[in-house]
Amino acid sequence: MIDFKNLLIFFIFLFFRLNNGQLTPVTPTNSITITPLNDFKFVQYPLFSNTQMCSITGKFLITDNNVNNNITSILITQDKLPNFTQYTQRDGNQQVLTFLFFFNFTVSPLQIKINITSNSTSDVVYNFTQTCFDPNLDEVELENPITFMLDGIFYTDFKLKGYYSTQSLIQTSVGLCPCTLLDSAHYLLIWNGLSLKNLANLYDDWSFDLMFYNKNKTVKIPSYYGINKQQSIPTYTKKFYPNDLIENGSNYTEFGQSYSPIYTNNVNTNIPAPFSGSYDSTYFFLQKPLKGSIGNMTFINTFFIKNFNSGDMLNFYYFDQIQNLISKTSFTTRINKYTIPSLNGIVFSISNSTSQIIPLFSVSFKNVENYKFTTFQYSIGSVITKKFVNTWPYGFSIGSNSNYTHKTSIQSFPSRYFTIPTYKIQTFNLEDGKEIGVPNLSPNSIDPIAVTYRIYETNSALYILSIDFTSVNGIADIRISPNSYEGNLHLVSGSIYNGTCEFIITITSKTFSITIEDIYKNSISFGEYSFFSINPLNQLIFPPQFYYKFNVSNFYNISYSANNLNLNEDNHITMYLCNRDIPTNFNFWFQNFEDSSYTSIQSPLKITSTWLSYNSTLGCFTKRLIIQKNSIYYEMMGVMYANEQSLLFTTMLPESTRLIVKKSVLDAQGPIFSDIKKINDKVDVNSNPMVVGWNFTITDDLNGFSHGYIKIMGSVDSSTYHYNFTINDCIEGDQFNGIYQFVITVSTPCISQEYTMTNVELYDNNYVFSIFELYAKSSSNDTNLFSNPFINFYQSGIDITKVSFTCTPSTMDTTESTLKSFSVSKDSIDVGSNDRSILFNFEIETDVTGSGLKIDQLPIVYILSQAMNILECRSTLLHNTTTNYQYSCQIELPVSFGHPFPISYSLYGIVNNGGQFKGYATVDLQTLGFPYYSNTTFSTNIPVVMSNFVIYSDIGGDLILQGRGFSNAKNVELTYGEVGLATQNLTPTIFGNSIIKVSGVKATEKSILVIVQTDNYFSNSYTVYPIFFNETIPEPPETQTPSQTPSQTPSQTPTPTPTPTPTPTASILPTNPPQQCKDSCGGEKKGYCSTTGCVCYSPWIGETCSSQVIIVPPPTPDTGFPTTQFPSSNNSNFNSGSGGGGGNTEINTPITFRSLISIVSLREIDFKGDTVVDHRFSEWYFTPITELKSQYFTTIGNTNVTATLEWFNQSTTIQFANENLEMNPSTIKYTIEITEYNFKQNLNSLQLIIFASFNASDSPNDICSSKQYGDTSNGDNSNYLKIQIDNHSLYGRFIKRAIIDDKVYSVENQLLDSSFNSISTSSSIQSYIGITIPFYKNYVIVDPDFSLLVDSNPASSSSTNSICNSSSSGLSKTQLIGIIVGSACFVVVIIISIVYFVRRHYIQKIFMEKLSSKMKREIINK
Repeated sequence: MIDFKNLLIFFIFLFFRLNNGQLTPVTPTNSITITPLNDFKFVQYPLFSNTQMCSITGKFLITDNNVNNNITSILITQDKLPNFTQYTQRDGNQQVLTFLFFFNFTVSPLQIKINITSNSTSDVVYNFTQTCFDPNLDEVELENPITFMLDGIFYTDFKLKGYYSTQSLIQTSVGLCPCTLLDSAHYLLIWNGLSLKNLANLYDDWSFDLMFYNKNKTVKIPSYYGINKQQSIPTYTKKFYPNDLIENGSNYTEFGQSYSPIYTNNVNTNIPAPFSGSYDSTYFFLQKPLKGSIGNMTFINTFFIKNFNSGDMLNFYYFDQIQNLISKTSFTTRINKYTIPSLNGIVFSISNSTSQIIPLFSVSFKNVENYKFTTFQYSIGSVITKKFVNTWPYGFSIGSNSNYTHKTSIQSFPSRYFTIPTYKIQTFNLEDGKEIGVPNLSPNSIDPIAVTYRIYETNSALYILSIDFTSVNGIADIRISPNSYEGNLHLVSGSIYNGTCEFIITITSKTFSITIEDIYKNSISFGEYSFFSINPLNQLIFPPQFYYKFNVSNFYNISYSANNLNLNEDNHITMYLCNRDIPTNFNFWFQNFEDSSYTSIQSPLKITSTWLSYNSTLGCFTKRLIIQKNSIYYEMMGVMYANEQSLLFTTMLPESTRLIVKKSVLDAQGPIFSDIKKINDKVDVNSNPMVVGWNFTITDDLNGFSHGYIKIMGSVDSSTYHYNFTINDCIEGDQFNGIYQFVITVSTPCISQEYTMTNVELYDNNYVFSIFELYAKSSSNDTNLFSNPFINFYQSGIDITKVSFTCTPSTMDTTESTLKSFSVSKDSIDVGSNDRSILFNFEIETDVTGSGLKIDQLPIVYILSQAMNILECRSTLLHNTTTNYQYSCQIELPVSFGHPFPISYSLYGIVNNGGQFKGYATVDLQTLGFPYYSNTTFSTNIPVVMSNFVIYSDIGGDLILQGRGFSNAKNVELTYGEVGLATQNLTPTIFGNSIIKVSGVKATEKSILVIVQTDNYFSNSYTVYPIFFNETIPEPPETQTPSQTPSQTPSQTPTPTPTPTPTPTASILPTNPPQQCKDSCGGEKKGYCSTTGCVCYSPWIGETCSSQVIIVPPPTPDTGFPTTQFPSSNNSNFNSGSGGGGGNTEINTPITFRSLISIVSLREIDFKGDTVVDHRFSEWYFTPITELKSQYFTTIGNTNVTATLEWFNQSTTIQFANENLEMNPSTIKYTIEITEYNFKQNLNSLQLIIFASFNASDSPNDICSSKQYGDTSNGDNSNYLKIQIDNHSLYGRFIKRAIIDDKVYSVENQLLDSSFNSISTSSSIQSYIGITIPFYKNYVIVDPDFSLLVDSNPASSSSTNSICNSSSSGLSKTQLIGIIVGSACFVVVIIISIVYFVRRHYIQKIFMEKLSSKMKREIINK
């Protein structure tokens, strides 16, 4: 039993902490105590934000601690509400008071009194006050919105500041289901595409209204497409099905029930999910990815049709994204419905059985319309309904499709809830058919009693909830889902009158409702906080793990064993979630989503465990993921969840913590028919047998076809053929494009008719499916809209599914066959044992004048329970003559099937060669004197293995078995299918009757045969199939190859360097988008135009190759700081090469240029970009290495920081992080290595802040400055910063990658001028660059470089981000000839961790004073 006392104390504390109500005694309490119970719920904001109604659901435990006293009444009073609900439950001297108030702003605060009257003391009165808050919209603000797309739907997660509630639902002007998420004030908004299709600018912020009572607040979020912009105008290539859909005068007839027209849309764009959708004036559908990869993806969409009349002209629209705009195209077409036969107008005839053992009623009717392969639904009840669906031959008693009698026999339905139950037959998914009142037995109304409960924790994410019960009438159904029927499956000990049931639950099961129902439908239902007793108090409360809530801030590391996946094959990944706060016995769940999920099911051999378990060795929660090939084309999305307020989508996490797909070609389309040829359609069958059928060409060009199923039915006699086939049945071609054949032999005597394909299922090797159902079998056919294998035949129509033949002669045979015998192997079946099989034998005789039976049509024995669960036993033909046919079938019943009632039998599907079918209802078998039912018993002590939880092929270990009868398990025998592995006999760990664990299972890829043994019984032989798992090894990076060879020879030949071994890549490495070539790239001697933009010849550089590196002698190293100073001199001292600054000689006024580069801080930032800690330092140790290379070293705590400065005299090609980089002459390169850093959280990042300044002294009055920041175009995939004054520039290159823990990771460079308030004038420029480094463990290396440039074109008012002096000296810039370049200072400062607070500030002060002094000296020393 749960430690109720501790939990009670916890919830009392929680009550007073979270609710503004204070329970205070007004009078002396005497011996009476009042305690709020844990399910006290107060919603201090309206439950729905656009109303004014708050609520209180209160439960108090009231106890008179004097056993001689007796509480006579408990009364709640207040003076503001006319109506409210209260009631009490009593047991001895304890009572539970339950009350419910709804109140609004106008009566708030609400003061409530609880008056307790006792027989021997004066009244005791308690007060408490509750307030319903009307939110102040001035204080309500949207925080941290994150928008993502999943399965064609947009979601936005946001937090509301100023509106703190754990219950309220925020209503919005858009969205389908805003709901509480993660924790208090976190919400999830689901966007409706209708709200986006008319946006004037798709990049602008998206807005919506938060709806409150009589007032709204408009809020904005960043546009999903403003963040994920199209870099160029996309191309859209559409294909419509039918292909003339958008042409004038077109019309479309549904290809089966509810199959709307569809279209595919091939899109060439750089973003994963461009905005594109369809609309029919009511429903808007965003397209879904179908096949391809980013940049060449084919999507699929439907023109959804609903609620229309056949032949209507309907208007449709489709929308496409053109960068920030949305194009809209409309068309009109005529839609014809596929005709569905109706059961309207049928007349029921009812009869009752005289059997006292199994009370039956039978209902029959004659058809009104021809039968055309529809599915019927059979239901009984009204308030409580039991039902099942079935198609021909069930219920078809005699006749043909055009003239038949339908007859069924059902066990009577005793219930206390209605006097006359109703039985209804209707076409599935149609509101047609007929219902009729049927007999009801005389029940009593004594409910079962739940006595107590226990919860057992296993060593996994599973818990066992055990409940003891008693029942006067006997239990018939114990279920955990309100709409299911599970019978006595959960009964594990005792009897149906006094027993114990068990349920396997998880932390996600907290909101379930358990129902225990007896044979007369008397029931008791309970869930969380339900009372088993009041004195002593016994309330259903779950273990503490069920109430734990987590959010993104709990995790300090989220990572994967491999990333940047290559999905050309399956990938086997381990997910790691590290958290110091979450209890180690807390098991939360993870569900990943695949881009093919809307047309696929997961392979049974690839299903992994769904919970994350704690790994004590790693100190992290882990989960194994099997990502199927071609199933994702960009990023794996998933959700972690534990309960309704612990929910976290992976798209809410920083990009560095997501699982990215690097290589993949998505295949979300199941196999389809690319060609169909009919075989002998409309053939005349006479004396010679003929075959009719089809040759199918099945195409699946990526995953390959695996297996399929086709069902064909006859138009006259409904004769049915089932064709199950695999790739091995291919008669020509292969799994990607193969031909298959299905034929039916027709011989005389026969009846002329048409065969129709009614059902098709095709699966590829990834279990991506395409499905066709002539009539929808589910209430929603949305999935099938996108997956019809006949997509290529929408134009030609549904006739392709039909072949016909004419028989000569063709005569209807109305002679009736006779059931000569019908036997059942057991008249009583123990459905709790391991021998639950039943054998049926029957013999049918036909008239000698008749046509005989169709031997390829096998009758079916139907087994029906009182709860309306039905099983089919398909027979085999044992022997036949021209008039005598002997059949047999065998079936194993599910555990607990039918218990405690008898199960009844019927026989249908006897078809002759002359178009007539025959069947026998249960009552017909009874009338003929054949067995028509069997009784059921139910043993609870026999072990039955029913399922197992995942075990992996590579590690073996623990095997968890689920079933029943395990409480006395002594031994588990494991027989391995792998040769060389000896049989094991292991002692299990018993967690209850339902779960045992076996440890020490050997690793194997083969199957394992399991038998559980108790003292008296052996279980069934159960086969375990280990999940194959082979940890994916991260792929090495691709070798970079130049995209174009220059046609001109560079002015200087780069120095070649040896090619190093590539460093493994751990994340997708960014590629710069193409840049526009401007100004002819400076001319043929300076550069050339490539597909990426201008590529410059050294020493030319820049966006237009118009800037040239200034050649200077190597500077003298600074022995105190990692600083580089260039000597001050005029431009005559510099060899700037040809095409330097230029100008005339009218003026001889030199300009001194000075620069300063420093790394000012290394700050740790969280996933939102907020600074966690900022590090600075001042003391370095200098070591000269060569004349051109020096090293600086410092330590902070246990972190080492090394800055290596290297000067390049000539052009040299180096490689860093697998990228070839050309170092121009007179370039200084900084290689900065930081060892292990103690992150506050592993979701945090480091940001290296680099400060750059450029100054000009003695500058003329008309001088200008400019600043450029962007992407390079020469193929090095870097960012550049160019700050220019007049015709000189400081140029920095920041590569978008770093070496982190022996792997190459992408890093992000950001211009931070706005947040750091940089100051710039016409003669002085400042800029800040942040290099954001993701979490690492051991070390990181970054590698920026800097150069001084002279520009062909001086900065002017037309330059990018220019600042010009408004006064003029009268001299043009082309007259300035005495340009003096002073010195260029490069100061590198790296700080890793915090030292003592006082020392830190002291060091920072010294550092900033030195830095300021150095800058002043540079400016003064002209």
